[in-house]
Amino acid sequence: MDLSGAQQKAEVKTVKFTDPDGQKLPLLTIGYAKVFPIKGLQENFHKLQDLKFKNDDIIVTAYPRSGMHFIWEIVHMLKQGSSEYINTDKEIEYLEMFYCNDVASKSDRVIKTHLPPELMPTDYMNRKCKFIHIYRNPKDTMVSLYNKWTNAKELLGYTGTFSGFFELAMEGHIEAGNWITFELKYEEFFKINPNVRGLMMSYEDFKLKPISSIKKLSEFLELDRDDDIIASIANAMSCSTMKAAKLPEDNMRDWKDWFTVAQNERFNEEYKRRMKDSALYSKDVL
Repeated sequence: MDLSGAQQKAEVKTVKFTDPDGQKLPLLTIGYAKVFPIKGLQENFHKLQDLKFKNDDIIVTAYPRSGMHFIWEIVHMLKQGSSEYINTDKEIEYLEMFYCNDVASKSDRVIKTHLPPELMPTDYMNRKCKFIHIYRNPKDTMVSLYNKWTNAKELLGYTGTFSGFFELAMEGHIEAGNWITFELKYEEFFKINPNVRGLMMSYEDFKLKPISSIKKLSEFLELDRDDDIIASIANAMSCSTMKAAKLPEDNMRDWKDWFTVAQNERFNEEYKRRMKDSALYSKDVL
């Protein structure tokens, strides 16, 4: 995977992708990659390569709707040694909004991004920052991403059905592109860059095995947190506590209420064909 100069070579433009029903979904395309059309990003994206990382940076990467903000919150709790929710704008450390927030100047950063690895600023090669990559059941991810776009249809302009969105997703014409391509690229990224300190974990592990998952994350971050703190964070990030605090929280396996039998069979066929040799392969997806 050639990461050098990928951003400078990539043409940035706005493209509207049309689903089978004629509904249009607007995205920014950066080379092959597709990103959410954040205001100002098209004009400022190529400046991203100039962003400098710091040795103590923690970088959370994920496909959209995979639990990135959920993990970002847990990382901050581990760093501060308490289960208090972070009382700041969740977009404040969002890499794609570097030009209108304080990511560049802030210290002690937990940076989050949906960018594929080849579009990341390459300065991390010179640093000792840590990468945490979170992945989630792709079917739940697709449903959540569809709801994100249609719940904000007045802002985002997409009013299509899930059937139409499914076709766009299978073609890779949605935010972040095809899920399988995205995840395989990150898997390859860690394999060919053994000096990068990285950890790949699933969103489902944090929901089903919160204590052991948060402990594993704490050890990776080299933070000495006792069992009481780990348990307190796990409780704070549980479904019931987050719901009571009116924080957004996605359920698992909601996809069964959305996918038709034919859509499920079609997705499973591609998943098994392309993911069969991946360490991320899981029968729970099928």
